[in-house]
Amino acid sequence: MDLNKKNIENLLSEITFSDKDEKLLQNNSLINIQVFGSEVVIDLEITNPTLQYKKKVESLCIKFLQKTFSSDVNCKINFSVKKVEQENKIKGNPIPGVKNIIACSPPKEGVGAHPTIVYTADLCGADVILNLGGVPAIA
Repeated sequence: MDLNKKNIENLLSEITFSDKDEKLLQNNSLINIQVFGSEVVIDLEITNPTLQYKKKVESLCIKFLQKTFSSDVNCKINFSVKKVEQENKIKGNPIPGVKNIIACSPPKEGVGAHPTIVYTADLCGADVILNLGGVPAIA
């Protein structure tokens, strides 16, 4: 089989995850394929931003490309994350007079706010998430 865009796209469209019947390219996630000799660059748009998911997709793609074409194929996969819009609904009754919900989280050195805290604050309906703690967060 020849190493070209069409063959690579057909191969990627057949990849499914073993734990689900989810196909890799089911949501128009393939943006671009570039082939430079034995080097392949694939641009994918995904909705799951976790490193674990990215590594799983990358290893599946490399495994299938090397098995189908040649073990000499070098593959690089670039990910962009598509934000899934979902409406934040506050459970319970709104508090009278409260217009904004502001969340504060103390920064971790070199990281800032922990991603789990940012995600949870967003999930809870925070309008603003500030990266500060202690006395400034209370003031």
